[in-house]
Amino acid sequence: MSPYSPQKHDKEHHRNMIVALILAGLVMFAWEIFYNMPMRQAREAAQAEQSRLKAEQLKNSPAAKADNFGGIDIEDSYNLSTDDIQIKQLPPRNEVLRQAPRVKINNGRIHGSISLKGARIDDVTLADYKQTIEKNSPEVILMSPAGSQDANFIELNWIAEKKSTKIPKPDTLWEIANGNILTENSPITLRWDNGEGLIFYITYSLDKNYMFSAEQSIENYGNDTLVFFPYGLISKSKIIDNGKAPLGILHTGAIGVINDKLEEVDYDDLREDKNYQYDESNGWIGITDKYWFKALLPQNNEKFKSNFRYSNASGTEKFQVDYLGEGKYLSPGQKISYSANIFAGAKELALLESYEEKYNARLFDRAIDFGFLYFLTKPLSHLLKFFYNLVGNFGIAIILLTFCVKLALFPIARKGYISMGRLKELGPKMKDLKDRHKDDKAGMNQALMQLYRDEKVNPASGCLPILLQIPIFFALYKVLFISLEMRHAPFFGWIQDLSAPDPTSFWNLFGLLPFDGPAFLTIGVWPIAMAFTMFLQQLVSPAPTDPMQAKVMRFLPLLFLFMFYSFPAGLIIYWTFSNLLTFSQQFYFTRRHPRDK
Repeated sequence: MSPYSPQKHDKEHHRNMIVALILAGLVMFAWEIFYNMPMRQAREAAQAEQSRLKAEQLKNSPAAKADNFGGIDIEDSYNLSTDDIQIKQLPPRNEVLRQAPRVKINNGRIHGSISLKGARIDDVTLADYKQTIEKNSPEVILMSPAGSQDANFIELNWIAEKKSTKIPKPDTLWEIANGNILTENSPITLRWDNGEGLIFYITYSLDKNYMFSAEQSIENYGNDTLVFFPYGLISKSKIIDNGKAPLGILHTGAIGVINDKLEEVDYDDLREDKNYQYDESNGWIGITDKYWFKALLPQNNEKFKSNFRYSNASGTEKFQVDYLGEGKYLSPGQKISYSANIFAGAKELALLESYEEKYNARLFDRAIDFGFLYFLTKPLSHLLKFFYNLVGNFGIAIILLTFCVKLALFPIARKGYISMGRLKELGPKMKDLKDRHKDDKAGMNQALMQLYRDEKVNPASGCLPILLQIPIFFALYKVLFISLEMRHAPFFGWIQDLSAPDPTSFWNLFGLLPFDGPAFLTIGVWPIAMAFTMFLQQLVSPAPTDPMQAKVMRFLPLLFLFMFYSFPAGLIIYWTFSNLLTFSQQFYFTRRHPRDK
């Protein structure tokens, strides 16, 4: 007996399932955009107000304390200097940069400086990436010093088991022991003498891209044996705008690989739960945004404890990831050291893969949010980059990738169309069987199964191609959303940034009238083209037999237009050409179907 149930796999049920999937997706998109996002914004505003009212209590009980090896606490270093400052009182970045002596950084891809106050990496800009598409736009700012409005820095230091031991603090002024500028070929060494027999060193080096290496060491010229714990932290106080990311398609926030397992905690979860602690760890930790990434890679082959945490004092949000290494004994006349690596730069896939191999940083490429369809999204990402390198235009690369995917799926789509056509042809016979067996369901099922066998039709074969295409469609969508190459990439004509929405507007006849129209409905040329190609696609697709389903399908292009007009132009262009290719396929199938059957 056939495993298929006629009641589940006849033509009407097949149509119902397709429409249900589409409507479910639309509801989820609409729910995210029109309900979840406003609710989340309101919740964040309420949290900020609550934090402001409780500022005094927070000052007396800072949130960023970490339990660690030996009962030692890592002090949240930015709490030492900025918790009492209101946001409106924080000075601009450039003014804060002038408040401490600095060592310059310049390897051609990174510009910036290291502050001698606290020995922090707190001034980094990315030479290859600009803030806007304007010709003279400044470089993307990745890191800024504590005390500025967008504080974002990295700190390495030690904690002493003996509380009375004098160790460097965030306001400690280090001196330059060697070097005068940090470049690819010239490291720098910073030195601090505590005046009690201990001398602390940090040597920073930098490769030609985005990876720093740091060696911390302590020399003991005193008479006591001491224990020290190395630590590192990444701190930030601003969330970068990542554009619309519906349905959780993009992870931003804390990230790490702890004991070979990828851990991701987004900003909202950090706000709610305050602290995530991981004991006896190995791996790496970091903070990720859509295109930019900072990570700490503690010394290989040594365990560490790590924390993802959040605090909010005086209305200043602070997100932090940190690690605490195992204690090291320092005898008189001896020296201890600890090595770590620091990534601070753009999420370039090939570069992340090379660092994963070089530094044994497992899953380092997962800083790019490939998601649960990793096995699809990563190969598609490589293929997209291949086309981009081949043609030099990311928009053309999107079209070529879309064409390749459609070509690969062509046999499946053809089989599905033939199956749907065969089921449609059997419609009158199926209706006749149902009419003759209205009061005998068992008899009707047997008759339908016999009809399927006689006509050699599998009622599920039309559904399978659609189910196979859904994950590929989602993977393509995600690749385009997260691709760094799409940022500020021009296409043709008025599209000068594929990662931004189409700037034209239907409301002023695309620039012909002297006004802009409603900002919340700036519907451009490409979104309209997307909706039109969806309509064309419907013209050559088999129409639902249910009149209500047919009406719903006719309104889908208009609904999609108003839901996705503000999405990045690169995604809209992909969708438009995908619709055109589908239209061409359906037209071809329609003309060829009599021969295929």
